[in-house]
Amino acid sequence: MDRNKDGAPPEKRDEDMMIVASKKRETSIREKYENLTVPIGRALAKIGFTPTSMTILSIVIAVVSLYFFYRRELPIAFLAILVSGICDILDGSIARATGKASNFGTLIDNTADRIVEGILMLGFILGGYVEGWIATMTLLAMFLPSYIRARGEAELGIYARGVGIFERKEKLGVLFGGIVIECAYPGFILDFKVCDVPIKLTILSIACLIVTIGSIISAFQRIVFFSRGKTTS
Repeated sequence: MDRNKDGAPPEKRDEDMMIVASKKRETSIREKYENLTVPIGRALAKIGFTPTSMTILSIVIAVVSLYFFYRRELPIAFLAILVSGICDILDGSIARATGKASNFGTLIDNTADRIVEGILMLGFILGGYVEGWIATMTLLAMFLPSYIRARGEAELGIYARGVGIFERKEKLGVLFGGIVIECAYPGFILDFKVCDVPIKLTILSIACLIVTIGSIISAFQRIVFFSRGKTTS
């Protein structure tokens, strides 16, 4: 097998370069939106908000959405989840504006993200939009790439942001898209058979299954990424 000067196969070197390029693009986009939201964070800090209080508010609003999911008032529930997401963005803006950004703050923020994702799946179940087993499977699949990344970075010291086809923004994009379609076509059910077994899927069930598959693929991609990093380190 042909190898480059550093001893890596050409295909691995090309893949590594693609990952690096992806990370640079993501970092550039993140820096731009962070710079744009700093003035908002500064204004919120002046009226008494702290990063922690904004994180707590995002969780509280997500919990409130459960009431509207239960009542099957999906547009209002969706609005609450969106507001929760905005609060999740603004906690970082406040931290940067006040100089309180820290690794511990990132830990709290990521923990809140997982809580809100769990609340969203619970809302789908309460409203009868998704069967419990599908929502549970989706939630476990969503957590898996995050866990692998956290353990891989802690154990191997290899940074893995941007690795995998389905990160949080892709997951939420699919789920939010499913909510929008469900609002436009309420009660739509895809009815078909597999090996004479009748299967009925709602729009949000389909969205959850897409997220499940994408998350599992991302999990394997991250395992492969860390395994290669381990063998070359």
